[in-house]
Amino acid sequence: MAKTRQGRRDGAALEARRFEAARLFALTVERLPGYAPALNPIEQVWGNVKGGELANVCAADLAALRQPAHRGSTRVRRQSHLVFLRHAGLTL
Repeated sequence: MAKTRQGRRDGAALEARRFEAARLFALTVERLPGYAPALNPIEQVWGNVKGGELANVCAADLAALRQPAHRGSTRVRRQSHLVFLRHAGLTL
């Protein structure tokens, strides 16, 4: 990234190069928000599991998270009223 006069990094030059490369190679560049959980259905799955099986879990390591995470994903898979995966055309 190029630096501005104040010393901050400015991504405008990098963005201009990306758009030029996209134009040359006939690519479509889509601007997305920095954080868009509505566009990423797995965010809703994790939010659901974190609010249930992983709520108040203080695991010593990743292995200790395996069982509650597995229970949560199994519950989400079995509950047909949780439509956020089906709506996105995904399965778990």
